[in-house]
Amino acid sequence: MVEQSTEPHVNLALGLRAVPGGYAVLLGAGASVSAGMLSAWGVQCDLIRQIASVEGVEIPDGDDGPYDWYVNRFERDPAYDTLLADLSGTTGGRQVLLRS
Repeated sequence: MVEQSTEPHVNLALGLRAVPGGYAVLLGAGASVSAGMLSAWGVQCDLIRQIASVEGVEIPDGDDGPYDWYVNRFERDPAYDTLLADLSGTTGGRQVLLRS
């Protein structure tokens, strides 16, 4: 039986040790970005642009443009849960937003 830990990386190491010949490949965010996917920052900026579009506002290009607009408009820092809630009231709708 494999011991359990509250640390996910410890559980991974213990699980691999218990399975001879088992391997795990750990990739960081750079792997998905180099494959053409948006970074976490890029997803947030995209969601903010969608919120701005609903309000009839076009955000100028630039790294901090969406973030600055959101903070000025809503007086809070953007977070995934609030951005998704602003765009969709259902779990299914939020999943569609993130898939796109």
